[in-house]
Amino acid sequence: MRALGSAPPPLLLLGLCCLPSLGAGGPSGEARESTPYFLTEQYVGDDFFSKFTFWDAPDPTKGYVDYIGEAEAKQAGMIEATSGRAYMAADSKHKTGAEGRPSIRIQSTAMYNRGLFIADIDHIPTGCGTWPAFWMYGENAQHIWPRWGEYDIIEGVHRDDRSSTTLHTTNDCDQTSVDSGEDFASKWNPAAAPGQTADNCNVDATGQWHNQGCSQKGPTDSMGPGFNKKGGGVFAAEWDPLDGAKHFRTWFWPSGSEPLDVKAKAPKPHTWGMPFSYFSLAKRVCTPDHFKNMRLVFDLTFCGDLGDAMWGLSCPEAKTTCSKFVANNPQNMTEAYWSIRSLDVFQREEPPAGTVAPAPAPHPTVAPPPVQPPVKSSPPPPTTTVPQEPPTSPPTTSTAAPLETTSEGSWTWPPVRTSNPSVITPTPPPVITIRTRTESHAKSSNWLGELVAGILAVAVVGTVAAYLNRRKLPGFSRTSRSSSRRCMSDVPFCDGASDISSVAASSAPGSPNVHATQMPQDSRFPRELSL
Repeated sequence: MRALGSAPPPLLLLGLCCLPSLGAGGPSGEARESTPYFLTEQYVGDDFFSKFTFWDAPDPTKGYVDYIGEAEAKQAGMIEATSGRAYMAADSKHKTGAEGRPSIRIQSTAMYNRGLFIADIDHIPTGCGTWPAFWMYGENAQHIWPRWGEYDIIEGVHRDDRSSTTLHTTNDCDQTSVDSGEDFASKWNPAAAPGQTADNCNVDATGQWHNQGCSQKGPTDSMGPGFNKKGGGVFAAEWDPLDGAKHFRTWFWPSGSEPLDVKAKAPKPHTWGMPFSYFSLAKRVCTPDHFKNMRLVFDLTFCGDLGDAMWGLSCPEAKTTCSKFVANNPQNMTEAYWSIRSLDVFQREEPPAGTVAPAPAPHPTVAPPPVQPPVKSSPPPPTTTVPQEPPTSPPTTSTAAPLETTSEGSWTWPPVRTSNPSVITPTPPPVITIRTRTESHAKSSNWLGELVAGILAVAVVGTVAAYLNRRKLPGFSRTSRSSSRRCMSDVPFCDGASDISSVAASSAPGSPNVHATQMPQDSRFPRELSL
């Protein structure tokens, strides 16, 4: 391994500039960024709730909540969908008992494997006891959470005025190489260990609360009372696992300040500047296969794992427990509702018309684990296939088995929102990563091909030298061989060892920068090396 600040050997540079790259194919970061997005789904409309299924099983996060079905919610006036708005609220009229406060959790029938998701929201639930979230996750009976990952776009509790954006995964998804201020504009949330940050997405990561994941703080007034008073705002969440990108990025704009291309539904993320949240899906950081077949979810629970943990700090004036406060004060729940002006999905490849498959009939619900108490049953959501891409591209989604609706598993840190978070792979030791940086945040993986190309160049030069020596051709006599150790006179564009480096460095325009770059030091974890 080459130390920071050292230069590659001249002959290696010669090979890199003279032979074609043997690295992985795929578009460059700039080419990927310039590929346009096409609108493939507009959720908000009179038929908004027909594109979702209602969760009416117990809350996996142990919240003081009673999730109800669509018919009951409609009769109680807790949901409404029009051409310009989708509304979902908790009950704010009645005191409640042990079953919890009635509320809503919905998840899309469509599943996604990448995309740009833009939500224009004018009201997010807020107030003591509330725990709202807009997020994505993947799971079926054969792939229990977090095997297919989770991406929390908006999440907070009580009167938080800054949302958190978080990933939850199995092992080998460590974001310590992602830098606040360089890759994203906000800050990491703190971890359990003093002085450390929550930058490992593994739900069982050492030094973090169990199930904490890798978590970044959003801008001020990205939720809470200030967000609602200002008329809300627009969130853009990009999940792009393909070469030339390989990342999750999230932006937020207060209402009215979103870019014109967003308003025109022709988004151009490469023009938006630095996102407030960024997670890498580069091979040496977190491979894209950590996330698969994810559904969109809106929910509002109360108290629960995170709400109870933050209750004393957030609402000390309540002088009671979180669940008792929520149960006995319906008048304090009048701000506990979602109001969504638009929710649009974009893909970089325009889908063929008429390729959306109808939803299949529901499958039987998977029985809960025997160690869990009985839970009320509910049919799992049907699955659909979202529009297929052209033959030259891999499919954007796939249909999986129905989601499991078993009761929750163990917990220590809150952002767990799935049916069975008990299957977790042990944390691996810290990994030293090697990567390059580009202005588009794409992490290049072509260095291996360039190294092979350099080695081949050295072999070719050696073979030619040996052949000329044996043949004793003019220009490569025994008397000139000693001087040729620095620069063989018969090799084109070579006048000396120093010229080899300069010619190689000036060749192959657009090739990745392979020179060592001094990186800022960070006391949290061992820094990665940059080639």
